[in-house]
Amino acid sequence: MVEIGNVKEVIKDYIVKQLISMGESSPAITLLTPLAKRAIMNNIDSFDKFLKPIADKDGMIDIEGIFNEEMEIINNIDNFDIGVSTQKIYDFIWNEFCDWYIEICKTRLYDKTSTTRKAAQFTLNKVLQDSLKLLHPVMPFITEEIYTKLYNDDETIMTAEWPKFEEKYAFQKEEQEIEKLKDVIIGIRNIRNNMNVHPSRKSKLIVVTENYKNLINESESILNKLGFAESIELKNNKNGIPSNAVSVVTDGIEVFMPFEDLVDLEAEKERLQNEKTKLESEVARATKMLSNPGFVNKAPEAKINEEKAKLVKYQEMLDSVNERLKNI
Repeated sequence: MVEIGNVKEVIKDYIVKQLISMGESSPAITLLTPLAKRAIMNNIDSFDKFLKPIADKDGMIDIEGIFNEEMEIINNIDNFDIGVSTQKIYDFIWNEFCDWYIEICKTRLYDKTSTTRKAAQFTLNKVLQDSLKLLHPVMPFITEEIYTKLYNDDETIMTAEWPKFEEKYAFQKEEQEIEKLKDVIIGIRNIRNNMNVHPSRKSKLIVVTENYKNLINESESILNKLGFAESIELKNNKNGIPSNAVSVVTDGIEVFMPFEDLVDLEAEKERLQNEKTKLESEVARATKMLSNPGFVNKAPEAKINEEKAKLVKYQEMLDSVNERLKNI
């Protein structure tokens, strides 16, 4: 079961991140931090909170996965699975909406010339509105306060229409493509995290794919932002890709990042040399100890086995470091 306090924090952050026209003097706005106020007020230009859906597939594909999730939550509530539905709302708002959708659409929101900017604003507005309705059974007071301040000061959320699935928002092919793009971004982030690459360090992305070229081309701004890309090169095959490039492999898409883009080679060489020196010292120490008859004949068997295991481990680590030095 989700703690109500945690859900409140999610909703607070949710409002901060979504871009809705409220006016500088709105009571809801005054509850937010100055930074949050600037984030909202700087991105609501030309936004109409009563905006109707834009008849543009590129813009409306945003909603497909969102409404699928809503339908699952509605079914759980109808079946009185309140704990399950509350957890799903929490996960959806925190993960799908805040972590992914808001981050993905930022480039469109900040680009006032983008043809799909209003579609992104509509989606942000629509999803917040529906999420408040879905949360209302378990958080009646805070959802009522937020809803009446954001949407209609005279109308209560209790008489608002319950969310329902709309077939016109169903773009399953595009949703699958977005999931594939997310897999690529997660793979890139995992590699960078494992290699301790600083977020400010960008890298070239060499993308090898046959079936998803259009997806990569259309998602260039997303990959630049969320995949830390300095540039993107599309290829049909792996010819010409550096042998030391680090790779991300997903179904139908392979991404390669030149090693030198991720690591300062000179600094990495120095680090590996220092590590090599330490490991050589450990290997020499363990070898000398195990070659000493006085130690082998007198030490407990457990201690001898421990030193043997250390020698094997340090030798394997040393071999790995030497291999990495060879490839730099």
